[in-house]
Amino acid sequence: MIPYNRHALWHNPLDPEQNYGIIAMTASSKKSFTEYRINGSSAKIQMWGSEAHLYLRIKNFDSRFNNLHTGKIFFGFDTYSKDKGIFTFPNISDFSTPTGMESLAVIDLKENSARVFNTSDYNIGNNKFSSSNRVDQSFDPIMILINAAYTNEEGRKIPAYYTDWGKLHTGPLDQAHNSFYIDDESITIRIPWGLLNVTDPSEGSVLNNPDKVTSTLVADQLETTQSRQIQVYGVLLDEQNQILMKFPEITYTWEKWDRPVYAGNPKKSVSLLSEYFSRIK
Repeated sequence: MIPYNRHALWHNPLDPEQNYGIIAMTASSKKSFTEYRINGSSAKIQMWGSEAHLYLRIKNFDSRFNNLHTGKIFFGFDTYSKDKGIFTFPNISDFSTPTGMESLAVIDLKENSARVFNTSDYNIGNNKFSSSNRVDQSFDPIMILINAAYTNEEGRKIPAYYTDWGKLHTGPLDQAHNSFYIDDESITIRIPWGLLNVTDPSEGSVLNNPDKVTSTLVADQLETTQSRQIQVYGVLLDEQNQILMKFPEITYTWEKWDRPVYAGNPKKSVSLLSEYFSRIK
């Protein structure tokens, strides 16, 4: 969250301290809403931003979506510097993008799951904070160290523990911790800004710190740059990674703000606590 003095202007779902309590402070605006019809299809793809996420939604399925439970959807994100990043989707040889992608969201329709990856040179799990145009880059999972390896008092070595930050929770989006959901009418994925290395969505700034970092990070240490827009590319694939449908190129234009729009929504814990306390009266 850079600059840190603006972190109160947006909600970071990745930050535990911003997600405590029994009332969820839910971002409720639709910024820079756009809608595109998918060529030759009745389906539409929508995109918008909020104070917490970047949203993508596919609506009005047609016959080509009948196998929604078998294939995959790729969404690639060029967040800044069109000459940097990766210009192809993994394991797809006949498709390239006009600008380089820093992030990739993979929706696995068979597994009903979604996961976000970043390029190896722009991945905080790799301790790298700037996009590059190296041809040997790959899209890597965002693995965050939770507990470092250590030796306990009995001399037993305890391995390091990591968590996959990019693995999104699946379920209805009225629950604050969920970020991916499929119903009878639509597929929706919402990506926390931090997974796209956006450091302040209220101003459209993103990480861009090319220098190697070896020390423990402190507030506002890393450099950022202004993103002009986010370019999004997408494809629908079958189980053999063959392209069934190419989505139109989508552009998210930054809509800046100095006052967040939000609403307080009770979490499931409210009813659980109410039931508990009613029993111990």
